[in-house]
Amino acid sequence: MFLTCLLLAALIPTASQSQSPRPQIDLSGAEPHIGKITGFEEDGQVALVKVGPKTHRITNALTAARLLHSVKTIAKLQSGMDVHVLCRFQERVNGEGTGDSLDEQYASISAIVQGPFRPPALTKKQKLAKLKWKRGVLQQSGKGTRHSLDGVNMQVGIDKIAFVVTPGPNTPLKKGSLVRVWSWPEATPATDDKKEARRLGRMIHSRAGAVELLARRAPNKDYAIVLGTAK
Repeated sequence: MFLTCLLLAALIPTASQSQSPRPQIDLSGAEPHIGKITGFEEDGQVALVKVGPKTHRITNALTAARLLHSVKTIAKLQSGMDVHVLCRFQERVNGEGTGDSLDEQYASISAIVQGPFRPPALTKKQKLAKLKWKRGVLQQSGKGTRHSLDGVNMQVGIDKIAFVVTPGPNTPLKKGSLVRVWSWPEATPATDDKKEARRLGRMIHSRAGAVELLARRAPNKDYAIVLGTAK
């Protein structure tokens, strides 16, 4: 899930089209790495993140753009905001002879994300199911029991899990935090200390452009779709 570019969506929450122009951040060439913060160096400016068996030493950790993930049900999302939905579009079905018909709708809804988000590439399984990422304005009615995307009905229950991504510049990075870091490779720092050189040589070095603090209690299957780690 190596996205080569994360523009605009990495910092500023998307809302109605009437909003003023928003700042941009260019993460071209940055690679995402998901792991747990195990410690800090250089007065917190450098974060150590355990990604699989390897430790990543990440500079610029404190000053990089920061995003916060949280989990809600779709019924608790704010109406009128932009969302991304992984779903299958079902065309209108006209009832022949019976007079019954079925309006067009979005069905097989697998993931919902509100806020700054760059959809990952579709998996083979998702393509076979004819799922696609759709972006539009979420509207709710019936006290949150009915939902539509750009006026098209969504076939979804009120307890469907949704992910909310918001800028979190004041959210502290802590040891044990689960994060996704977008970063660029850096050279191993030079040192005359042989012991320190060996320690640094065992690490992967990079510079952060954005740090996302991931939700702790998210359903694994749903979150894997959002993070692009689904098989």
